[in-house]
Amino acid sequence: MKEQIEITLSVLIGQPLVSAVRAANMQMFGFGKWVNATHGEDRKVGEYALHLQCAWRIVKSNRILVAQRDMYYASGDCNEEPEGWEWDKAGANRCDERTKQLIAEHVDGPLVVESVEADYVGSLRLVFSKGVMLEVFPDDSLGEEHWRFFKSATEDKHFVVYDEGIESK
Repeated sequence: MKEQIEITLSVLIGQPLVSAVRAANMQMFGFGKWVNATHGEDRKVGEYALHLQCAWRIVKSNRILVAQRDMYYASGDCNEEPEGWEWDKAGANRCDERTKQLIAEHVDGPLVVESVEADYVGSLRLVFSKGVMLEVFPDDSLGEEHWRFFKSATEDKHFVVYDEGIESK
């Protein structure tokens, strides 16, 4: 699994991180040049997509910049949950706020993937320029999808990681 992941995701080396958005509890990162989405609304997406349905975090030096569980805390003052607050509303949570800020801070000099590291259970580390890393770590044994990688705006198969292995779908 380790080699398959590293070989498949090696196309990201040299590619910029261009987007970070969320649908429910799935985090989606876009890489590379902007392309037209093929499904749904008329919008631009990153040429490559990484969709995460497991634990993840973005770190720099000795600090976590944003992590998967941040979506369950309100944006702004995370210790004060506004009345009627719902974590899954776009932009309402700390995760959305911090990923948007991360992309905005690097719009003129985007974070570029420098290396890809994986292990034998589907964990993944993307090392970016500027000392930033995206760490992805499957955190259950339920046999469900942990994450997927694919080329956007194509009919190419998706590279899907489960705890029992990899599938092309």
